[in-house]
Amino acid sequence: MIYFIRFAIAWLCWLIFADKKRWREIMPVCVLSITLAFSSDLTIVYHSLWKYTGEHPLPIAFLDAFGIYSVVTYLFIQWLPKEKTTLRLIHYWFAWSLLSITLEWLHVHMGHMHYGLWWHMGWSYLADWIIFTLLYFFHRELHLWKLRRDE
Repeated sequence: MIYFIRFAIAWLCWLIFADKKRWREIMPVCVLSITLAFSSDLTIVYHSLWKYTGEHPLPIAFLDAFGIYSVVTYLFIQWLPKEKTTLRLIHYWFAWSLLSITLEWLHVHMGHMHYGLWWHMGWSYLADWIIFTLLYFFHRELHLWKLRRDE
């Protein structure tokens, strides 16, 4: 049930905060994040690094990929600082990674998620930085901002 609530909250945030005119620009990055989500879920299941509690992991993976991952990616790209200095981007990554790791911490402490083998919150935090960096460079290097239509 918590996963459905989290999915609904994510899309409510998108409805409230997203600049819907920028969907052409940002959706390709969301598709990448969904792909990364499913890839990591397959890797994690195979290696048992962490798991969500629940009888059916596939619906949870879909809710994550099409809820949390896509909405967070959309808002992350949408709110990138206009002045992209290294220091500003580091602060921006820090804020988003802090939000992500806080959500994970809540799930771990509420019993919705468990770590296995050698995985711990530190690796998740590092992974968040890597993922946000990949999403940023994907958006920047493909010049997706050119797809923006300010209508």
